[in-house]
Amino acid sequence: MRVSEEICVPQEIDGSLERRKCKLQLRRLKQKTKMSVFSEYTDNVVYFLVTFFVADLFLRFYKALLENFKYKNHYLPEKRFWTILCRAYCYNPTTLVIFFCVIVVALVRIKFTERLHLIPPPIFFSYMPLWWLISLAQMGHSTIDNAMFIRGNHGLDSASSMAANFFHGYLKLTIPAHTNNTGIRDRINFYEQSHGVQFAIHRLVILVPSKLFIKSKFESPYLEKAEPLSEVRLNRAGVYRPYQNDVYRFRMPINNRFYYISLEGATPILTFFETLNFPATKTRQIDEMQREILLKFYKYLRQLIYNCPDTEEEIELIFYNDFKPNGEKQDIGEMLFNHFEKVILSKLSANTTKID
Repeated sequence: MRVSEEICVPQEIDGSLERRKCKLQLRRLKQKTKMSVFSEYTDNVVYFLVTFFVADLFLRFYKALLENFKYKNHYLPEKRFWTILCRAYCYNPTTLVIFFCVIVVALVRIKFTERLHLIPPPIFFSYMPLWWLISLAQMGHSTIDNAMFIRGNHGLDSASSMAANFFHGYLKLTIPAHTNNTGIRDRINFYEQSHGVQFAIHRLVILVPSKLFIKSKFESPYLEKAEPLSEVRLNRAGVYRPYQNDVYRFRMPINNRFYYISLEGATPILTFFETLNFPATKTRQIDEMQREILLKFYKYLRQLIYNCPDTEEEIELIFYNDFKPNGEKQDIGEMLFNHFEKVILSKLSANTTKID
């Protein structure tokens, strides 16, 4: 949009008043020019976004056709067409907000100028293949997008699946008390009474290591294996399975007493470690994202455990680094001893304060 206006040239005979008028006219001309450029830019942005939205409609239609003919076995026959359409034309909230804002801006511009129309000029539709190229080539996609997908709260990533399977298939079944089975607290109390010992915590301690690997037996100068807790048997999917939790004794006393803990590692993390070290299941993408998967597993499992009334007081989930800040390998027994020493001493201190 071009703005034409006669520019005043001050003459000597007019004096200072004429010069002021010319400066005022020049200032107004610059302001109108800036507004004209901004208005033209706004109109072009609206046109481009509308064009890309139309191009996206065609691209989604192409993907729907591809799904219908190439991947039709992935859908139930009676709902295939409707399901494909719903998936193809399902927009995320951000896209809908942007489209709504474009419509509002376009309507405002139409109200103040007769130049703008909702339908872009034909020249803009020649840019539709550009949108198809950018979308199909996934030019904006990077490894960071994979990490952000794993961090998302949708349950479609492998970390969430591992955590959910571990929680629902094992922890929620065997740790809380049920009608026909005793819970972890009852088994620990029975163990204390029958063996004359005391546990540092009446929960199942589950370890999540930063390097994924967990030994079948925890070996440390600070720990020694003791007799396991009583066995629990459950019928799961037609299979009568036995479940048993190991017990370890601290070799160092805490406040002149040797404490015990029920301890095990998070088995899905060991399975994940084996997946990364088996050629048939290892991929470049999963190897790059192993840290993200580990952290998502820990956070999601922690969320499941502490948001469920049946397990929030029954499990102690501990994430630890396999190496100390100075580079030395972390001793699991030492780490656990230091952790529970603080817990026990703080409890004893709190009880002493209450008595006083």
